[in-house]
Amino acid sequence: MKAEDLYRLVMYSDPRISARGDVAFIRTSIDKDGDRYRSDIYLLRRGRIQQLTRSGGSLGSLAWSPSGRKLGYVHTEKTSGKPVTTLRILALYGGEPETIVREEGLRIAGPTWLDENTLIISKQIKEAGEGDSKKIRKIRYRMDAEGYFHDRQMHLFRVSTRTRKARQLTSGAYDVTSFDIDRNLARAVFAANMESDAETSVVKHIYEVALGGGTVRRLLEWKGPITTLRLSHDGQRLAFIGHDMAKGISTNTKLYLLPATGASSPEPLTQSLDRSLENSLNTDSRARGVDPSPVWSSDDSRVYYIYTDGQTSRLGYYSFNSGSTGVVDTGELVVEGYDARLGKICFTAMAWDHPAELFSIEEGIGKVERITTEASESVSKFGLKRPEKVRFVASDGVELDGWFLASSAQPTKGTVLEIHGGPRTAYGELFMFEFHYLASSGYNVIFCNPRGSSGYGQDFASAVVGHYGERDYKDIMEFVSYMVSAKSLDGSKLYLTGGSYGGFMTNWIVGHSDIFRAAVTQRSISNWVSFHGTSDIGFTFGPDQIGARPWEDYQKLWDKSPLKYVQNVKTPILIHHAEQDYRCPIEQGEQFFTALRQLGKEAEFVSVPEESHELSRSGKPSRRVSRLKDISGWFDSH
Repeated sequence: MKAEDLYRLVMYSDPRISARGDVAFIRTSIDKDGDRYRSDIYLLRRGRIQQLTRSGGSLGSLAWSPSGRKLGYVHTEKTSGKPVTTLRILALYGGEPETIVREEGLRIAGPTWLDENTLIISKQIKEAGEGDSKKIRKIRYRMDAEGYFHDRQMHLFRVSTRTRKARQLTSGAYDVTSFDIDRNLARAVFAANMESDAETSVVKHIYEVALGGGTVRRLLEWKGPITTLRLSHDGQRLAFIGHDMAKGISTNTKLYLLPATGASSPEPLTQSLDRSLENSLNTDSRARGVDPSPVWSSDDSRVYYIYTDGQTSRLGYYSFNSGSTGVVDTGELVVEGYDARLGKICFTAMAWDHPAELFSIEEGIGKVERITTEASESVSKFGLKRPEKVRFVASDGVELDGWFLASSAQPTKGTVLEIHGGPRTAYGELFMFEFHYLASSGYNVIFCNPRGSSGYGQDFASAVVGHYGERDYKDIMEFVSYMVSAKSLDGSKLYLTGGSYGGFMTNWIVGHSDIFRAAVTQRSISNWVSFHGTSDIGFTFGPDQIGARPWEDYQKLWDKSPLKYVQNVKTPILIHHAEQDYRCPIEQGEQFFTALRQLGKEAEFVSVPEESHELSRSGKPSRRVSRLKDISGWFDSH
């Protein structure tokens, strides 16, 4: 298996079931010659699959018209170096896709059909300005992988497919995020923050506006984030996923139910489920833009959702008939995207040995049917080994999950410890190209879910808040010691890498231990003080996770900064960072590199142009290949 085998990957995503029972979904592959991703729409009808588009570029947000005869979607492609986004309509019974709305450098999202000739969308609008300087008046002015939006807002529009004209429904200094429409009452409900604290708060509220335009009315004053929302088919109830900040930003997200009139307080439907409603499992082989919204069954008797549970991501539901939660049995499959309609659930899912394929299951029956096989075939020749799951007990008596992926080559070059980001994400039983690549390159790979990881309950995830580098550090180092003993590993040939929070932890470890022969820190954090004012989320993340702002308690932030301990570093380290990373800005890597070199330490710096924090997952394919070679090359040289 070579790094270039990345180009072989095929992934499926975004299944959508029409009123006629047809299923539209997206196939994503990598165009090696064009050095880009290619996605196209496919259709499953009466057991047969056919390709509907050959457009290239990026496709997403599939939406069926009420009759099931038309399919709306969003297409994005770079033209002369600038992204051009279009809303397109495809008539299933003849004709080429029609472009209804076209925007240069602006986003279009969430197309939802009002009737056969009308859609509601959210779309960016841009303030008029002169020159190319950026006049920034608010803290939220850019987002990783999205870029600068200091001069634009997301608002709702009503679009006629006949006239191709868009009528603006909302306006003002706020962004519409998730939304849905009520056809019976001709209104849209949406999440936003129109309050005075919007600039510094993560809180969202729920509002409504008539589909003919008019005054916006607040339905719910909430106290935390709202990620997605969906109305029942009869328009009487509103389900939303969010949390109340009870444990800060690390609070488990839950499914809430609100009367569509907003007349009472929301009811938490998943209060008894000590899991967060999100797919937080790590993989470098996931199609982008998977919709995490709750889905109502056709008769409104259930609401479906995805949640991370230890090593897997499950499709759960709340049943109004029984008043309880349940789980759709998908076996060992890790559920990614899904839709439910006409008594059928279509979903995409991956496993340890393949990217996401398309599957279906009848509601209440439990027999999974596999629809596609190409994603599995794209990796079938790699000779993959299944990671062995291990359970080990930390020094405080808590049992933790870990995995061991044996090298494909003998004798091995050593063992690589991988640390996930987040920290509120998790490793699990799903496909990771990077791990299999390292194993084929001659390295054992070990990885675990320390305290702070998602999928093990609220207390487990919150254990690191205010305590980075403490119990999480112990969990990781105790796991390494356990694996060296249990697998008779060569303790003199240990290597270390991780990205984001995993990069922070890599930096922290080399400042507190010298057991690793070499390390690669990726998109990392080295200084919580400067992170506060440079990261797109720094002004909320740092105070919540570390416990202070620089002017409140500088010492607390500095004590948790790996840069403070840089003089202790003995491990040769490669610092890998993307130049347009706005989540963990490149200055974090630059500071660490500069300090290491001034101190005479062995360090190299890889600065990757144009890429964001998502380099390892959705960066330009050739740069992802180079990154894998950089990692293995650094370990090989040590």
